Amino acid sequence: MRAMSERAGNDELARFLESLDCGEPISEDALRRLTDHVRETYGTALPDDYLAFLRLTNGADGELPGGNAIVLWEAEQLPGVNADFETEERMPGCFVIGSDTGDFPFGVDLRPDAPPERYVET
Repeated sequence: MRAMSERAGNDELARFLESLDCGEPISEDALRRLTDHVRETYGTALPDDYLAFLRLTNGADGELPGGNAIVLWEAEQLPGVNADFETEERMPGCFVIGSDTGDFPFGVDLRPDAPPERYVET
């Protein structure tokens, strides 16, 4: 993985990811498989800002500015991770995308009535 600043401009997402080690951008094939999986499993689409993240980096890890550890998993891992966590059964409408490298997964609330702060610590 490499630093985000090597590939991205000065947009807000790039600044957020600046301190993280980031993977390569997602391939169009992997992105299509993920979006198809989410549409078939959840009946909806991933948020545009998460898709933008994947187009910049398919996975990232490190520490956020406040010192909190984070890992955002590669798209290819997400269907299996969510199946292993039984996410849809335990937290309907939530799609896990990463964790604090410990016991707390991070997810996206995909429900139609989700609040604007749709990224959640589960």
